[in-house]
Amino acid sequence: MSSRSTAFYNLLMQEKKNTPDNNLIHINIEHYSYDQFYALLVFIYAEIIDFNVLLEMEKMISEYSVTRLIEYLKFIRKEISTIPPSTFHEDFLKTLLPEDSEITKLFGNVSFKIDDKMITTHKVFLCARSEYFNTMFAKGMLESQTNVIQILTDKNMEFGHPVENVNNLLQYIYSDKLDIDVNAAIGLLPLTTQYNMERCKHLCESIIEKEVETDTVLFVFQVARFYGADKLKEYCLSLIKKDLKKVQQTETWKTLSNQELEEIMKHSQT
Repeated sequence: MSSRSTAFYNLLMQEKKNTPDNNLIHINIEHYSYDQFYALLVFIYAEIIDFNVLLEMEKMISEYSVTRLIEYLKFIRKEISTIPPSTFHEDFLKTLLPEDSEITKLFGNVSFKIDDKMITTHKVFLCARSEYFNTMFAKGMLESQTNVIQILTDKNMEFGHPVENVNNLLQYIYSDKLDIDVNAAIGLLPLTTQYNMERCKHLCESIIEKEVETDTVLFVFQVARFYGADKLKEYCLSLIKKDLKKVQQTETWKTLSNQELEEIMKHSQT
């Protein structure tokens, strides 16, 4: 809520100052109907607008400084000709993701641990975006008791830094977007597999596909095969089939396993 409304942010900070151990905000909504306040919450969390009650919500929208809804009201009244672009995703990113975020410092309730580095985040977002995390915290797994998710690191990892990979995963969780390069996308693939985040994996695959070339296609094929990135694997197989003779001249060809060779040759003969 606080990432979407300055009024809620101020209420949250004031409540935390008055009662440091209390994470609840006490809001008097006796002047508003349940439907109106529920519609406000739906908009804050999902940017879905209930136009049936929007005009009735004007006083509440103004009181809680929900800028985006104020813009919609102005548009309906023809006070403005266009509605400015949505900042829905950016609101969450800029408010929750930075390490110095006041909201995350005060209300973050779970951390990723990478070696000696801790990245604090919010269970509600993890659970809403991944069935894996939802099960983790609902079924009494160790992480639900320690509030720490341990990330095992591979010192020989060629692409991406473990801390960067987790931050990129959180970027996706908070905004449903990935603004990363091909190396970061390859580095993120293991986490998308581990946490069953198929849409995030597909976004990584799309980023990687654009950069695959003859001299890298076998490496990408191996990565895609290992992490179950089937769309990317099929794309690599089609490129290998197209330029098989050139691909066979690369150094990586000599390192392929029997199973990898068999799959490539079987696909190339179809």
